[in-house]
Amino acid sequence: MEKNVGGVMSLIDAGQLPKTCTPTKKWKHKIRLLAGKTLHLQALKQAAGGGYPWRDKQGAAAWGMLPRCRVRPRASDGLRGVRVELTGEQGGLLMTKANGMSGKRRVVKVSLAMVLAAGLGTVATVPLGAVAPAVAYADPSDALEEAQAQEGSISIEGKDGTYKTVAEAVANASAGETIKLGAGTYDITSRIEKAVNFEGSGTETTTIYGQILYGNGNFETASGGNQSLKVSDLTIEYSADILPSADTGIILNGAGVSTLNVNNVTIEGFKFGINLNGKTANCTVSAPALKVSGVWCAIGIQETGGNKLGDFALSSDSTATYAVQGFGDRNGYYPTVDDYSKDTGRTNNNGESITMPTTGETENYSYVATVGYTRYANLQDAFDKAPAGATVELAQGVIDLNSYDKKKVNVHKPLAIVGSNEGDGTTIKGALWVTGYDSADAMDSTVTLSNIDFVYLEGCSNQGVCVNDPDVRRLNVEDCSFTNYVFAIGNGGTHDFTLAVENVTMNNVWCGVGFQKFSGSIENTLASFNITDDSTVVYEVQGFGSETENGTTTHNGYYINYKDYVADKDNTNNNGLGGESASIVPPKADVGLVPTYAEQNSYEATLNGFPYESLEDAVANASAGDTITLQKDVELTKRLAITKGVTLDLNKHTISAAGDFTKDAGSNTNNQLVSIDGATGVIVKNGTIEAGPNNYHALNVWNSSKVTLDGLTLDHSQAYGGAPLIVGASDVTLAGETTFVVGNNSWYAGNVDSRDVSGTKTAGSIATAADTTLTFKGVGQSLVNGICIENTAAAGSTVAFGENTVIIPPAGVSGFKPVYMHEGNSGSIQDAVKNPENAGIGFNQNGTSHVHSLNATPVPYKAPTATKPGNYAYWVCNTCHKLFKDAACTQETTLSEMTIPATGVVKPTYATTVSKAEHGTVKVTPERAKAGDDVTITATPDEGFKVSKVSVADKDGKELKVAANADGTYTFEMPSGGATVTVEFSCDGGELCPSRGLVDVDPGEWYHDAVDWAVKNGVMTGYDDGSHKFGPDDPLTRAQLAATLYKKAGQPAVDGSKVEAYSDCDADAWYAKAVAWATEQGLMTGYSDGSGRFAPDAELTREQLAIVFWRIAGEPAAEADLAQFPDGSETSPWAEDAVEWAVSTGLLKGYDNTGELDPAGSLTRAQTATVFMREADAD
Repeated sequence: MEKNVGGVMSLIDAGQLPKTCTPTKKWKHKIRLLAGKTLHLQALKQAAGGGYPWRDKQGAAAWGMLPRCRVRPRASDGLRGVRVELTGEQGGLLMTKANGMSGKRRVVKVSLAMVLAAGLGTVATVPLGAVAPAVAYADPSDALEEAQAQEGSISIEGKDGTYKTVAEAVANASAGETIKLGAGTYDITSRIEKAVNFEGSGTETTTIYGQILYGNGNFETASGGNQSLKVSDLTIEYSADILPSADTGIILNGAGVSTLNVNNVTIEGFKFGINLNGKTANCTVSAPALKVSGVWCAIGIQETGGNKLGDFALSSDSTATYAVQGFGDRNGYYPTVDDYSKDTGRTNNNGESITMPTTGETENYSYVATVGYTRYANLQDAFDKAPAGATVELAQGVIDLNSYDKKKVNVHKPLAIVGSNEGDGTTIKGALWVTGYDSADAMDSTVTLSNIDFVYLEGCSNQGVCVNDPDVRRLNVEDCSFTNYVFAIGNGGTHDFTLAVENVTMNNVWCGVGFQKFSGSIENTLASFNITDDSTVVYEVQGFGSETENGTTTHNGYYINYKDYVADKDNTNNNGLGGESASIVPPKADVGLVPTYAEQNSYEATLNGFPYESLEDAVANASAGDTITLQKDVELTKRLAITKGVTLDLNKHTISAAGDFTKDAGSNTNNQLVSIDGATGVIVKNGTIEAGPNNYHALNVWNSSKVTLDGLTLDHSQAYGGAPLIVGASDVTLAGETTFVVGNNSWYAGNVDSRDVSGTKTAGSIATAADTTLTFKGVGQSLVNGICIENTAAAGSTVAFGENTVIIPPAGVSGFKPVYMHEGNSGSIQDAVKNPENAGIGFNQNGTSHVHSLNATPVPYKAPTATKPGNYAYWVCNTCHKLFKDAACTQETTLSEMTIPATGVVKPTYATTVSKAEHGTVKVTPERAKAGDDVTITATPDEGFKVSKVSVADKDGKELKVAANADGTYTFEMPSGGATVTVEFSCDGGELCPSRGLVDVDPGEWYHDAVDWAVKNGVMTGYDDGSHKFGPDDPLTRAQLAATLYKKAGQPAVDGSKVEAYSDCDADAWYAKAVAWATEQGLMTGYSDGSGRFAPDAELTREQLAIVFWRIAGEPAAEADLAQFPDGSETSPWAEDAVEWAVSTGLLKGYDNTGELDPAGSLTRAQTATVFMREADAD
């Protein structure tokens, strides 16, 4: 069931109940019919009588007490009508009104049955063809009138009022005005004789059935015959019921329009989307993103008279056979707008040879190929009509040849046939034959197939592509695929023919190419055959029917790989011969699709590329030098004996014992899984040999020479006895990554016996090639036993290790012996094992072997000193105490080689000077150190103090980097020449802090030490108003400075009344004695401007403070360069001497952030405390 948009109606299957709801607003939704067709339902506003009108297929009004919607099949749905079955509480109902006559009427019977449910009761499902009961209801006139009216709203832009039909709106509009169509569907069946614009509400909401046909003779335009015409925001849809003769969505056939702009418009189901013809002249058509659907040609334009395309393009989802038709002075169709634009020479006149589809059937027309400017609905027509050497571009999608003769197409000339790159590309279902050539085309006659997916079609030939003509010289197959064919490609009867296959995928194909190499004495060439790695093909090549000059048939065989075909230069393979000797029979195409690849791939092995159903047969038929390759895992029911010098490539597969492997109770030899007996040059590689419960040894090598086992896993974990590998009277080389897996019944991982198969004492050997890895794993007691050497003294058997052999011992096993000898054997194991150092193997005093790296301890690098030697990094084997340069313990060394002599050079040491510190102690460790050594500073503050700054400078005063450590110490690197450490301690703001009682003094601020000093020494003690504030940021007044100086002097006796000498001072003021004393001492004298003022409350400036302290010092002479400050020149002339002195003594300094001296700037109380502390320090 489709989703219920707006809650109005749902289309249902038999037995289902609808979801229903009365609509309250306009909505539009596509409902999918049971048979896959489409209807449009659009709600109307509720009629005054409470009912909802319906329209049947012919557009007649129908009314019933149901939620109302318009029901009309789209022409594109291919419907000839729709039965609407409506059931409710009082039975089926449907009232119609047609041609002004009321009465009962059935909706036209059609080939589909559907139910539209409206929530009036149980839904009845009516079978196809049945007639539902119809009961007439009252027919309110207002509802019927609305049913007859055009659905939607129609108006003229800029004018009041609405109109019932488009024709009525056109009659009331003037040329150049715009008719606005609201959401709804509209029928336009009349010619429009004036240049009016049409504007909808959107392509999904406004639909016109019929066509917009402008002019045919008298045509009214605005703007003096130079009008711009516009159609926008709507869909124009062909309807055989409304206007069956309409073949174009928009036609302009009148003069006076300079531009036709078509914006956001969809045109569906017509022969032409837009057409400019007749009297139209000098008109430019613009449609930047026109969407056409099921249209034969998007635009036809008569170029005579100066008509042309402007900004014109089709949307990406448009479906049109042709984009443009030019007619008038040329008659040609163009597949794309770009094709039309590029044909400036107007060479295309294919319109004379193209037959248009019938009006109303454009949706059923589709093309499969394009040649030049022409598109073809039939692939064979495209190949036949294309000129020799042309390119045939295939359309996107599936080209089904089921209706073609013999379900194939024939190519009779040299062509390049190219599939589409869009969407899913191009698929041809059937076969393509290259045959029936005209001999005139033989020279340089090449057919190229590219980017095409070929799929077998039941009943077509067993070859996807076949070349069967002596005049064809070459076939290129590129970037294609073939699925379910017996033969993907084949040739026959060709002369001097070349086939090249590149990047082709074979899916479920029996044979990639059936190739006739000779036709009589004329040779053909298979130049290349490159297929993708994911191809599933049984045989890549079959050579067949090859007759030499003397008539002898050779080279008639199947090849697993193309390389095998190329290598068979002597044409020895005839496994494809017919008759009783045929060993390979291909499937037949006429009995259905080719069997799946898994069913085809039933053989176990190939011998030199030729398949054998069983590995045993391949081994039995092999000769020395042959290669046997496994194609799948193989289970053996008896011992596999290799007696010839072959290569057995396990191809990453496993040889194992079947559950019914025959166990011979009287012979362990017969119970071996695989044996190599009396052979020379055998190679077994790249896979696993896995013994089962009825097996003795996994692999046994007897009386053989030059045997190589490369990249094998020998699994003995399930066997009843023996070992993974036994070597008797043979020499075997292990290469690559070789793995031994032992079990509870295993004796050891491998064995070098000293007997041949008859028991005669004969030496044997195992050697590893360079860069071999031996891995030992499994379960059981035998995990400690690696490779055993038996009867060494009598037979001289050996184990030798090539360079860079890596031993990986079993995990979690102690006492592992990579090689060992049975107890009781005479001779020395050290003599039997050759080059053990290449594998990192050593021996204990008792002769037991071990792997050095398992027991090695690393000794790290140690640098030498002046008096003591150092060493390079090395490893010590704790078992035999040998030393090695590498962690693998394959490069033995000596202690003397690893020792680095003492340098003999004594570096000088330098002293660290510690500056005197107050309120704490400072220690450095060590007191003397070499350059580059670390020195640690330990600073211990007195009670009530903290470390505020640690700095270190070299002998030249250059500051060094100091690192703060987590333990509170500091570290620096000793420079050459020594260093000086300076540590500053400051009050920590705790209980002992002098300024602790002052609430506005922040211990973390820059002035804290100065305020502490001033309070402690009674110079400045804070305000006496009970606020407990110091006012560090408050400006200092002249009276406050006098009071500070007076306190510092010990507040000697003075007559306070003398202050009345100043016009602005009072003898009773708090500062009276202080000002009188400062005046008496000549430190502060008031202003010399004749006013007699002291200005006790005026803010003290920095240069005024300098004068006071200069006078206290006795007005000494001093020089300082005030130009070093950006504002030094701003110092008042009367204060220059005092300021220079203050700068030279350090009482005044420039600001840290700006460098300015600010001589006329005011002083804060904190700054004043700082100056007093500096003066005291200077004293």
